[in-house]
Amino acid sequence: PTYEGKLGEDPELWIFATEEYYANKRGLMEADTSDVVTMISSSLCKSVLNWYGAVWSDCEAEIMSKTWELLKLKLRERFRPKDFEYNLRERLFQLKQQGTIHEYVSSFQDLMS
Repeated sequence: PTYEGKLGEDPELWIFATEEYYANKRGLMEADTSDVVTMISSSLCKSVLNWYGAVWSDCEAEIMSKTWELLKLKLRERFRPKDFEYNLRERLFQLKQQGTIHEYVSSFQDLMS
């Protein structure tokens, strides 16, 4: 999966898809080394890759290890809207069944994912 960092593009969905994609490399993912991050970074598009380079330069200056957990944290800080949780609660509050129960459940699950 690729991540472009566009407005409205959910980093959580990309994180989930990435973890699913590399699920067969569970040992590598659990080791959480810089090799994992380097491998995953190949799926970042140009603008996100520029951001990624700057983030790791800062991390190296602060002597922080390059890990998948840290990358996820930094991605969320940078690309998830500041009012993400508030907006999600508002959208859940406003969710009403207007079609079939299946459509309603699908809308609910989309919000919760």
